[in-house]
Amino acid sequence: MKNNFFKKTAISLMAFIILSTLFCVSLSFAAGNAQPSSATGISNPLKTNDLIKFISDALSEIVKVGAVLCVLALVFVGFKYVSAMGNSDKISKAHDMLLWTIVGIALLLGAQVLAVIIKGTVDAITKP
Repeated sequence: MKNNFFKKTAISLMAFIILSTLFCVSLSFAAGNAQPSSATGISNPLKTNDLIKFISDALSEIVKVGAVLCVLALVFVGFKYVSAMGNSDKISKAHDMLLWTIVGIALLLGAQVLAVIIKGTVDAITKP
């Protein structure tokens, strides 16, 4: 049962990573280096031509969506605890869900912190 949960979670996580990577790549190729034409009036929807800025903005948006999902997951875990009504199996499952929700929150925040640290280091190295 637990093995099946981890397998489903791993598959879902891999699918999310692959789809988000494909989405980001397609957006970056769509931006290109073309300047807006005055005849068509098409402008760059990404508001940046810099890859680093694009990745920073994308990570910021992912963290915003992830924060909302984390809050919803915590509410759901709380519901699971309350609906367990003393059943030790259900409480154990709710406890596992809480543990993995906290791990997800730590990964989400850790990614943001790591990006800020790397950006600061790169900026310190490249700028005199």
